[in-house]
Amino acid sequence: MINRKIQIPFRKRNTFIALGIFMLALHYGQYYFRVYFDEIIAQNNLRLLLAILIMGFLILSVFVFLVYRLFKPKMSLIIDNKGITDKSNFLYSGRIRWQHIEKISKREKYGEKLLLLFLNDPIPYISEVRWRFKLKLLRKNQTYYGTCFVIHLNNFGYDSRQLVNLIQDEFRKYKMS
Repeated sequence: MINRKIQIPFRKRNTFIALGIFMLALHYGQYYFRVYFDEIIAQNNLRLLLAILIMGFLILSVFVFLVYRLFKPKMSLIIDNKGITDKSNFLYSGRIRWQHIEKISKREKYGEKLLLLFLNDPIPYISEVRWRFKLKLLRKNQTYYGTCFVIHLNNFGYDSRQLVNLIQDEFRKYKMS
């Protein structure tokens, strides 16, 4: 069997839009902070100043995350003869092998196109998760969609119908072999 590898790029448009909105909000936040900073210090309101500093840290964290997404590896979805690897979001769980996938279905929810991967036994993949927050998100996916592994098709620079057809064709081809 020929080792064929299909790589689908990450769509950066949404990240650019989010970064633009973030920069606009940061600009207006900076303006209001400068206007009210003297008032906060004059009133000796340290709790409010601490809250503002914590918000500043959170805002900086969001900014770093958005910049990271702009420069992350371009290939976010990799399909090969061994399985499928989705690196497009936070719930990256490594390669999911074709033999572990029971079925693949497509769903659309609130304008978001989703590809659901139903596994025979998801426990080996879930047991590799070390972060509690990530584990909670996987369980939330299990509750909402009936599976932990959801691929958001809007994240890719590829037509979602063609992508679903491609993945299902590869699944049929490699599942049978």
